[in-house]
Amino acid sequence: MRTKDEIVLARVEARRLQRANPSLFGELPVRVSELATALGVKIEKRATLKQRAQLEVFGGPTANDSTIVLERNLDPNAVRFALAHEIGHVVLLKNHPQKAQQWDVPAREEFANAFAAELLTPSQLRGQLTASFRDLSDPIAFLRLASRLGLSPAALFAIAGRESGWVRGINRIWLRVKYANNAFTGSEPKLRIITAIYDRTRFFIPTNQSLTRFTGDEKWLVSSPYGSVVRYTGAVSLSLKRTQECEPKFLRRKVPADLSAVRLRPSARDPGAYLVILAQLNSPSADQEM
Repeated sequence: MRTKDEIVLARVEARRLQRANPSLFGELPVRVSELATALGVKIEKRATLKQRAQLEVFGGPTANDSTIVLERNLDPNAVRFALAHEIGHVVLLKNHPQKAQQWDVPAREEFANAFAAELLTPSQLRGQLTASFRDLSDPIAFLRLASRLGLSPAALFAIAGRESGWVRGINRIWLRVKYANNAFTGSEPKLRIITAIYDRTRFFIPTNQSLTRFTGDEKWLVSSPYGSVVRYTGAVSLSLKRTQECEPKFLRRKVPADLSAVRLRPSARDPGAYLVILAQLNSPSADQEM
């Protein structure tokens, strides 16, 4: 992760907008399209767009005349995060034009993603959201929370990944898994971990690895129907941080776990189905011999 000048600034700017527009942030889901209107940003849908959203700016580098263009068939819950992300780019251009010019593309994208995450989880509701996420007990509950926030599951993964308090101290690992090529070689298509949400002070789980490497078995998922939870009791392979100050700091272990998963239908924008998986670990400890 980056060192986070971008993230700090993104949070400052998002919270400034929340204070300036309290009526838009008092309940969920956040009314992002109304915020865009309040900021003088136009919204347009276009069937020929080859990405989820893009920002078109006219009138110079300070975004005096801005239009957010959305892919016409984008799922409504994906629209909200896409809009918040592009509003982040508008805010950066208007309020910090020098940084917008100096930062490279990854830094600007980091800012926009952090801004969207902060904007869509208002500070006045943060305690409620933290408790709601920590109480999630299966993938269906995860999907219901995403719907309550007006977000796609992928967007909720993006937001939860920035909120360490949502998972600190609990023995749960949330995975977004998809049939995909190796991100580095572009080959070997298989079920792979795309996103992992967990307590990073206690565990380490590399993304891009195959689901088989993590769970040891995929057979329990073969016939899983769309929208229904399937369950499996087994073990997962992960690196656990040692409680003692010694090297190595992390040890690879197989940890007993109860797993549950739900398969989501593909969409027009994302034709590959993917899975939301919860691994409930049973009392993991790196110092315990397995």
